[in-house]
Amino acid sequence: MYFITTVYIKNKEIVRTRTVGYFSDFNIIKKILETNSYDLYECGYYNFAVVENVPEGIYKYDMEPNWFKYDKKQEGFFECPAPRLKNNFGEYAQIFAFSIG
Repeated sequence: MYFITTVYIKNKEIVRTRTVGYFSDFNIIKKILETNSYDLYECGYYNFAVVENVPEGIYKYDMEPNWFKYDKKQEGFFECPAPRLKNNFGEYAQIFAFSIG
């Protein structure tokens, strides 16, 4: 199942997240993000989205989620590299397990 989580990142730190839905088809999610359906951008409240493909089971994660960044000119979220984020030690970390972690 593919889970969509909207994320606000500022100064390489995650400020807020919200898992907003899930679908079995990645292409449906991609269309929703690219057209900003349901106003997932929320007038700037979220500037990124992450899509995780989480299989059924306990402690299952997607170690290579798909990241999307909002583009104001195109008015939608488009695929981008994973943002480099700080962890509690001031270093950059790969973050995962947003949706059900």
